[in-house]
Amino acid sequence: MNNGFQGFGGSGGLGSGIGSGAAFGFPNNILLCDPALSFGTAAGVFAQAAVAAINTAYYVPFTSPVDFKITKLWTVLAGGAPAGNFDMGLYKGNSLVFSQGTVAVGAAGAKSVACNIQIAKNVRYYTAFASTSTSNAWAGFGLGASYSDAFGIAKETAYPLPAASTKVAIGAVGLATPVLIAEIAAP
Repeated sequence: MNNGFQGFGGSGGLGSGIGSGAAFGFPNNILLCDPALSFGTAAGVFAQAAVAAINTAYYVPFTSPVDFKITKLWTVLAGGAPAGNFDMGLYKGNSLVFSQGTVAVGAAGAKSVACNIQIAKNVRYYTAFASTSTSNAWAGFGLGASYSDAFGIAKETAYPLPAASTKVAIGAVGLATPVLIAEIAAP
């Protein structure tokens, strides 16, 4: 498994990017996930899917080859009738580093929260997302059943995100994994 890091139009050696971030108004944003997910390979293609289970935290691992600071976390909620609340955050191993807390979904679209998170190189982190409603859909990478465990996607019954996670393998299920986008401080 490649535990690398994929830039999204980022700079400062953070990755080659999967597109021109500047062209989309994201000059300093990166996807926080394994690079193989972000390339739309046989393992995953960018997709939209309903929240698989309410009050369940989903974890997507990543490791960076460089130190950097996150100043804002983003996700995209989609769907025709979003409802309830959601929480997104970041873990260093099993310890919560940052959580936006319980937030009402409101309308579909990009959701962001300002933060100040220092990411250390060569350390395993996990993005985390949980929702109280299956009416919510997130943008993510559609994984076939045989890939979820291979990429280290994990889950646990929890809402809001817990201070200490007790991740379990997601098992052989296909789903769109939630993806968080980080706005980073300019190098």
